[in-house]
Amino acid sequence: MRSIKQTHEQYLQSLDSHLAPHTDILLFLQQRATWLDEILQLSWQRVGLAGESLTLIALGGYGLGRIFPGSDADILLLSPTPLSEPLEQKISLFISTIWDCGIKVGSSVRTLNDCLTDAKTDLNFYTNLLTHRFICGSNHLYQSFTPSLTSLYHFDHFLTAKIQERQARYQRFDNTEYGLEPNIKESPGGLRDIDFITWIALKKYQQADWQLLLTHDDINQMEYRRLTQASRLLWKIRYYLHLYCERKSERLYFEYQAKLADAFGCIGDNLNNKISHFMQQYYQTVSEIREITDILCQYLTEKSNHLHSLPKVTLTPYCHLIQKTLDISDSHFLQQHPAHLLHLFVLFADNDDILFFSANSLRFIREFSQSLPREKLYTPQGRRYFIEIISRYRGVFKALSLMHRLGLLSLYLPEMTPLTGQMQYDLYHLYTVDAHTLFVLRNCECLFEKNGLHNFALVFSAKEAIASPSLLFLAGLLHDIGKGQGGNHSGKGAIIAKQFCLEHGLSPENAEMVAWLVNDHLLMSEVAQHQDIWDTTVIARFSTTVKTLNRLHFLYLLTIADIYATNPSLWNHWRSALLRDLYLSTKQSLTEKLFDLPKSDTASKQARVLAQLTQDSSLDPQSVRALWEKFGNHYFQLESISHIAWHTQVILKSLPLPVSFAIKPHRNEAGTDVFIYAPDDPYLFASVCATFEKNFLNIVQARISRTTHQYTLQSYIVLEQQGNPISNPERLSAIEKALKDLLAPLTQSPVGSIELPTVSRHITRTLKFFEGRLSIEMQHIDSLQQTMLTLHAPDFPGLLARVAKAFVQCNVRVNSAMINTLDAKVEDLFYITFQDPGQSLTQQEQQQALKTAIVDAIKVDKITPKL
Repeated sequence: MRSIKQTHEQYLQSLDSHLAPHTDILLFLQQRATWLDEILQLSWQRVGLAGESLTLIALGGYGLGRIFPGSDADILLLSPTPLSEPLEQKISLFISTIWDCGIKVGSSVRTLNDCLTDAKTDLNFYTNLLTHRFICGSNHLYQSFTPSLTSLYHFDHFLTAKIQERQARYQRFDNTEYGLEPNIKESPGGLRDIDFITWIALKKYQQADWQLLLTHDDINQMEYRRLTQASRLLWKIRYYLHLYCERKSERLYFEYQAKLADAFGCIGDNLNNKISHFMQQYYQTVSEIREITDILCQYLTEKSNHLHSLPKVTLTPYCHLIQKTLDISDSHFLQQHPAHLLHLFVLFADNDDILFFSANSLRFIREFSQSLPREKLYTPQGRRYFIEIISRYRGVFKALSLMHRLGLLSLYLPEMTPLTGQMQYDLYHLYTVDAHTLFVLRNCECLFEKNGLHNFALVFSAKEAIASPSLLFLAGLLHDIGKGQGGNHSGKGAIIAKQFCLEHGLSPENAEMVAWLVNDHLLMSEVAQHQDIWDTTVIARFSTTVKTLNRLHFLYLLTIADIYATNPSLWNHWRSALLRDLYLSTKQSLTEKLFDLPKSDTASKQARVLAQLTQDSSLDPQSVRALWEKFGNHYFQLESISHIAWHTQVILKSLPLPVSFAIKPHRNEAGTDVFIYAPDDPYLFASVCATFEKNFLNIVQARISRTTHQYTLQSYIVLEQQGNPISNPERLSAIEKALKDLLAPLTQSPVGSIELPTVSRHITRTLKFFEGRLSIEMQHIDSLQQTMLTLHAPDFPGLLARVAKAFVQCNVRVNSAMINTLDAKVEDLFYITFQDPGQSLTQQEQQQALKTAIVDAIKVDKITPKL
């Protein structure tokens, strides 16, 4: 067996060495299957099974004559009767011999009756049996096996079950083939759809031959040709993927996309463009397969239900409704007047009873649109139809998604073409630009449903306040339209959007509204997550940009829909609360015309805090003022009135203890506030960050100030890993104990030193891939005599602790910090100085040394180069 294994490995290596982008991949798959047949036949003879009444049958992909490098070979050992003990021993020896040869098999031993009984109750098992192929053994037994399968399950029942199975599979992938790391087997349009077509041919015609589908008009010549080409490409991708992974893998992970782009000879100015070129080929391929499979399902369902013999309801002179299916009755009219194609989608969007287009209608639109000049569609009548589609509360996503899949949307809006299959290389987008755009429209619809994305009063008040949904849907459709133009996509998109709206008859005011939403669609999210939204100057500045309540309502709804479409996991209680608070504060500012409200100066802020504190009889105003004299203006500028009052109470009520800390729910109840007042220690910030990381808490905001008597005030907002505030009492007690233990050395006399906790948590594959995407910018602020350091990096456990440790190593003090964690990405702002007041971070060499220290501190193993 050792020699067989060695020969087996050498043969496969030799075979794979001849693999090239233009080779016929089906030949490679068949050669692997044939080679495996020979090894199994040889092993069958060696263990003495040749004379037994037993049949060896290949199933699944192996049964269809295709074996991939990482795939198991699925085999069935068929017996006429239950096995004797000697025969069981021979079979056991046969299976172990195969494994000893280095072949992975999935084996089962069944009698003919067992197969039929199990197949009757398990459609997946029955489907697998349909792919049977004789390898060796009793041919007589095999001949009795084949007709027994044919009689099981009526074709209509089999078809219905397989279509339902396919629909459920699609839902697992959000009904889109445009995931950034798609599963090439299970995703819509993937290899499982190719299997589906093969299963249909096997069940209907007892042969895995797509030519039979063509002969019987189940598919047309163009579909047959495209299906043949598309399947070859997917098989080749999977073959290469298995070689690169050195195992069975169906996900096109980012780290393999670059290798596949090289293998397929894709070119580009940079790695991003090269990968995008490859992935666009993939998306085009799976989109083709999905559409062919959709049309086949619709066609066979229509035949099964005798659809065209049922009563018809006339909708227009060129289409009618049969049950829930829209069917084109006069394609000649539509060829003469193509703009009326869009009327079909108006009907589709407007009528809940229309769930499908007929197979012939789908084929007509798909093929006709490929040769149709845009000006024939983009007529005044066509534009009126398009506005009808977009001007409703529901059905927009349904209609435009189908238009996109059939190629009609890109024809009507050519700027969509470069967005189709365009990758978005970051840690938070899940889908390509076109899929993301359509999901924004879906989310806009959900906002207007009774139980939509967020069934709470704030969204309700915003959506009730807007006059028409059409502006929101237009902004959703066009918000990323500039991404195919290069440069500032928001600005270029705004120009496209304004022209598009004016051409569609919108008033100049409404066209300007859509253009503004496109240009500033990221504004509300950026302000909410990157700025202090409790700072009145921030609200005043944001209000000046927004200008009107109507704009605010639209922008708030568009922001929610956009974040959800980017990645639903980005939306949590904290982000919801940030946007809510920004919306309410801005609404008040716009209503009361508070555009120029200055930030409270230190004296007035202290007076307002003191007025609150005097309600607490245990606090002496003189003690409060004496404490505040040590804080300095920076602290009062940084903190809100409610936080100053809380901090003051915590400190004074803890005296004479040298250290105090407290934890409470944040004012918006979406996060948890943590406050620490302690002697200054160079490791304190890093240690607190490490402690939070060790306890699986995410820091979403941090503020640090220092006093004149060498103390530090550190204020944090933390979330649980799921994005929720700390709510479990036991959990809260555990975190309080961890902080108490950490701060214990600072309570000693003399003051001890804090040890930096070690954080060792798993770093995910994706984070390692994107670790190279690191940006550090430094700018000296003369008015503050501080240096502002901005850090953009992928988030991972211990990141802040590592950055803070780099500060310590470079003798740098963190005076204040604004921490923003956006799912798997951080955008952090630090105001820093040297520990030694006599030094300044203004020199280029010093800044570069600090940048290098930060990069070295956060570096992780096995990094894929920056794209």
